[in-house]
Amino acid sequence: MIAGYIKINSFTKGTALKTAQLLKRLHTNNIIIDLCDNPGGAHDELMGLFNLFAPKGPVLKVNNSKTYFSENKTFGKYNIVIIVNKNSASAAEAFAATMQERGAAIIIGEKTYGKGTFSRLAEENRRGGIVMSKGIYTTPSGRKILGSGVTPDIGITDMDKAARIADSLFCNTFFVK
Repeated sequence: MIAGYIKINSFTKGTALKTAQLLKRLHTNNIIIDLCDNPGGAHDELMGLFNLFAPKGPVLKVNNSKTYFSENKTFGKYNIVIIVNKNSASAAEAFAATMQERGAAIIIGEKTYGKGTFSRLAEENRRGGIVMSKGIYTTPSGRKILGSGVTPDIGITDMDKAARIADSLFCNTFFVK
């Protein structure tokens, strides 16, 4: 089986839209999402990706109180493997952790950074801005990412091998939804 490969460098404006457009051009339901070295990014883009890939229902808690939900009505369309490494942080970790917890993806790679927070630009001028942490991400069950990171289902430190293993999973694994 052929797998489509999507590299997401960060969750910047337009990430979810570009990913949705790319999915339409890929002629496979097997998707590898590479979040290696992804520092996180915009909360809205994270939610956009959840709406593309996560099962409908709770996907994220912020400060262990406010719960966010996926509105995805086509869950099960994609078989997903997510690759992470020690530099995957924040929104990238939240995405991987929730997809793992909800049984929507297999996670491969290294244990992630363990940031698990999101920030907002508090003040900006021509010379820069002040970024303030605004909240702590947890999974729908309340699992904290901050300080602990995300432990992959298949641990491997060689990212080239991780990509080959991810691709081979589609040949050797039956995904059960």
